Order: sequence, then C-alpha cells, then structure tokens
Amino acid sequence: MTSDTTNVKAGHLADNIAGFADLLRRSGMALGFDSAGLAAEALATVDMTDRRQAKAALSAALVKNRRDRALFSAAFALFWREPTSGFTAEADDSDHAPDVPEREDLPKALEDALRANQPQTDVGQTVEVQHQATHATKTERLQTLDFAAMSAEETAQAEALIRRFATSLKPRPTRRFKRASAGRIDLSASLKSMPRTAGELQRLYRRQRQRRPDPLVIIADVSGSMDAYTRPALIFAHALAQRLESPVETFVFATRLTSITRDLRRKDPDKAMKSAIDRVTDWSGGTRLGEILAAFNRRHLRRVLSSGGTCLLITDGLERGDTSLLASEAHRLSRFSRLWWLNPLMRFDQYAPSARGAAILERCAERRVSVHSLDSLAAIGEALTELR
Repeated sequence: MTSDTTNVKAGHLADNIAGFADLLRRSGMALGFDSAGLAAEALATVDMTDRRQAKAALSAALVKNRRDRALFSAAFALFWREPTSGFTAEADDSDHAPDVPEREDLPKALEDALRANQPQTDVGQTVEVQHQATHATKTERLQTLDFAAMSAEETAQAEALIRRFATSLKPRPTRRFKRASAGRIDLSASLKSMPRTAGELQRLYRRQRQRRPDPLVIIADVSGSMDAYTRPALIFAHALAQRLESPVETFVFATRLTSITRDLRRKDPDKAMKSAIDRVTDWSGGTRLGEILAAFNRRHLRRVLSSGGTCLLITDGLERGDTSLLASEAHRLSRFSRLWWLNPLMRFDQYAPSARGAAILERCAERRVSVHSLDSLAAIGEALTELR
C-alpha cells in the first residue's frame, strides 16, 4: 500500500463516501439521506488502509438485506481500486489485492447506474467518481438547509426535489360497497340472481368496501414573515394536487383568504405558481389569522371537510388581530379535521409558542411540525401517506 492513502484529505474522503452511497442508491439500494454520514462514522472506527476492515465497516452501515450484498461488493471493488479515493489504496503489491469485476460481471443495476452518469469507457478503465461525489454531497447538504438560507440556484434545485418526493394520500374506507371478484360474499346480490336460474344458487357474488382519497386542505400564510417558506410549501401543494386520486384544496392568506385550488391544478408548475401569485392581492402583507380562519370556516369548511380529512395550516402563528376569535375558530377547525400546524420557527430546539396566537395553535393542533427544509417537507409527505 502507498503512504498517500493515509494522507488523503478528509474532505476528499467525505466526497468519495457520498459518491459511493449515491451510486448504491441509484443502483436500487434503499438508502436514506443520512447514509453517507453513517458510513463515515463506521469507517472512523476501523483502519481504513485495511481493505477488509473498510469493506466490513461500510457493509455494516449500508447493507440492510442479503440481496444487496453482491451489488455492494461489486461497487466496493470499483471504488477500492480508484487511487484518488479517500478510503482506498493501490493494492497491486498486496497479498490481498482486490478482485476487480470486469464490466460484463457487474450486476445489471450497477452497470445501468454507471452508464447513466459516466461516459463510455474501455473495459478495465477506472471509474470516475468525483463529479458524482460532489453532486451527492451538495444534494445531502440541500436536504437540511433552511429555505431562508438558500441561494437562487439552491432554491431552484430544492423546488425540483420537492416535485419528486411529493406523494399522494392513501385512500380510506367508506360505508359503500362495490361489486368485486374477491372479498366478502354479497348475499343480497346472490339471492336476487336466483329467480333467473329457477331458484338455484349458481353463483356467489362478492363485494368490497369502496375506498376514496382522504380530503386534504392546505391553508398557507403568505404574509411578509413567511416569504422564504411559502413558495416551497405551495410547490409541495401543487405536486399533491396533480395526483388526481387525492382531492387537494389550497388557500393562501395574509389579510384576506384566497382560494388557489384551480390555479394549482394546472399541470405546468411554473404557470400554476404564476397564476396563483397573480390572483393573490395581499401577498407579503400583514396577518389576521383569526379573521382568516373564521372566513374559511364560514365559507368552505362544510364543503371541503364535511367528511373529515386533514388540514395543513402553514403559518408562524404571529397574530395581529383578535386572539379570542382565533381561539374559537381554530378549535372549530380542529373538530372537523386533523389539524396540523406547520411552523418554520419550530426548526429551533429552544422554540416555545410564547406569542398568544402561537399558544392557541399549539393547543388546537393535533400535530406540530417544522416546515423549513426539504427534509421537513419529505417527513410531512411520508406522514400524510400513513393516514388511515
């Protein structure tokens, strides 16, 4: 082994670990966004100049099931022979030189992932990983970055990622049934068919309970204090609205309530956002949350939440109006729906709802979560899909 291996900069090591995790993820392994960090922690506990120790540490951190072991081993062999990699060494003179897989011996998923991101190379040529690693590192950093701290380029990248991970709501059972090929026996339909067969029961009909999407209502604050967080939240709402099986009603407010449901039904996200923004006349204005909830409850509550559902109230809870009105209207809304309070200020560990409006929402909301980053939006999307 060469001495260069032990002198590789830590930053280079982090880039290659991120690139390795990204390659496995693109090859089909189910890895979370914290996988690179876990892998780095595992490597820190072993001698990284020892190939077998490094492989065992990375396998323990990244391989979750038996069917991924062959894929991991092939990817590790490719990374180990890369001389500029932070956790590799040139092992030509070692008794334990790695068996580098030829291109035709690679698992198909790994080969497809390499072909998608790499230029065509001759058999035996080393894998170029630096571009992948840098991209993966930036993506992982973007997941936890506060929307308010993003540059214009990072904001555009974040918006693209939001559209990818937005998922639809799961349907829930209703009281109605429909004819089906499997399920419980529909005795009524079976008996009604007997006159047509001279009183003989020749066929048993079956039925299943119908399922329908759980209604989702989004009420987003577009006042000045929410500027950095409103657009990502509305892009998330647009992505949800495109899933036709999930009815999504979206409203925005500052000093008045405006429905932008029709605008967000447009397929093109840029046109949808422009249409919504043009419709709103009080963008970046003040906040009268109590009056807004009263207007929603009076005009829309029974129409959009008559059979229950989930209401995402996206606001920092800074109320400039009558807090007694806010208390009664927030309580009413919570009776008709699962009220989730999405507040970007909750990103702070020391946050406490000391303002009177925030304290009221704290009491009425079923869930209270932050909405300041891609990770927080992804967690909300996952929670929505778990609803029964």
